[in-house]
Amino acid sequence: MQFLDASYQAKLDSAQRNPQEDGPIVYIFPFYFVVPLGTEGLDVSKPLLCRILPPTFRITALYSDPISVTYKLHAVVQYSQEQDAGSEVPQTTDKTEKSQIVDFLPYSGVEPPTHVASFPEEFVLKTTSPIWKYAFGGRLGELAMSTSEPLPLAYSPYEDRPSTDLTLSITAHAPLAVQRLRAMSLNVIPAIRVKTFYASEPMPCLPKQTFLNQSQSIRLHDDVIKLEHVDFTQLDWKYCPRIKTDEPPEYEDAVMGNALERTSTNSSLGDNNGDEWRVSVRIPIQHHETILPTFCGSLISRSYSLLLRIRVAGIRTQKADFEIPLQVVYLRPSQVRSDSVHDERSDSCIGPEGLLAQQAVRFTTLRFNNPLTCIEAPYLPRVIVVRQSG
Repeated sequence: MQFLDASYQAKLDSAQRNPQEDGPIVYIFPFYFVVPLGTEGLDVSKPLLCRILPPTFRITALYSDPISVTYKLHAVVQYSQEQDAGSEVPQTTDKTEKSQIVDFLPYSGVEPPTHVASFPEEFVLKTTSPIWKYAFGGRLGELAMSTSEPLPLAYSPYEDRPSTDLTLSITAHAPLAVQRLRAMSLNVIPAIRVKTFYASEPMPCLPKQTFLNQSQSIRLHDDVIKLEHVDFTQLDWKYCPRIKTDEPPEYEDAVMGNALERTSTNSSLGDNNGDEWRVSVRIPIQHHETILPTFCGSLISRSYSLLLRIRVAGIRTQKADFEIPLQVVYLRPSQVRSDSVHDERSDSCIGPEGLLAQQAVRFTTLRFNNPLTCIEAPYLPRVIVVRQSG
């Protein structure tokens, strides 16, 4: 399915005429092609992430539809043979065409953190499990773990192996198992989940897994990139006692006049059921192979998440599984960002140089080997983008 056909008229003054010893004349046409910002215009109602072209890629996994985005540069040169003076032979016009596949990898910016509530049942950022004294009973307390979206994996001209880290916070409500916490250790098994949504009809912005049940035209290709295991021992627990404050009484207590009785009751408990032990660990996230940026198109999109499996040793509790949003971005060079302040409203007016810097378009040269002596019409190179799915 073709979803972009953009034309560009190059200037003839860039043509180079190189006569060859064996007779033919070689014409060389160097040019820059300005790749447009996106396929659906500059609709400001869509996030910037959904207004850029997807990168070149191909997926040919077993038991899955073949999916690809291909960019092809197609050039057409119209020309005519030079006519001798006094010749009665009519002048003829002909044309030469040439195509080549080009790779495209757009720059992308860092988006705000994912609003997890908008993706029901897709992410898990918090778990709670009991702590047992024995394998089949004797509850000693509770272990809660939580985390949040980390900083993006950010590629740049100065960093081709980006890394980030994830903070995992652990809280133990276990007044009867304090000694056991000292022997606790963690085995963390991380992975990056790659989610590629594709459809034959336009999808809403930022597709979700719930869309798969709502539309027959939307499909998901799922893949997992395994990362190195990480172990944490001798955790540095911090004791956090419950802080008793003179809070104002509840509205109902104040109205009923029993605020004093409530305060007296709470102060007489005298236990440590509200006390906590806390610790946090930083989990490194790094992948040695290059992966594509996060992108969002009307027909195809790519998103990532971190999968964590936490196994606990030293105390009896359940393993914990997490899925956390993750962004992968390709940042512009720092000098481009420092030279001008980016304003989304001015994307359509930044000019060819800005677009070239933004979209990382490479310098391209096409060669035409023809005995031409006169070029009548300029050539029209085009970028044609095709998405294939089986």
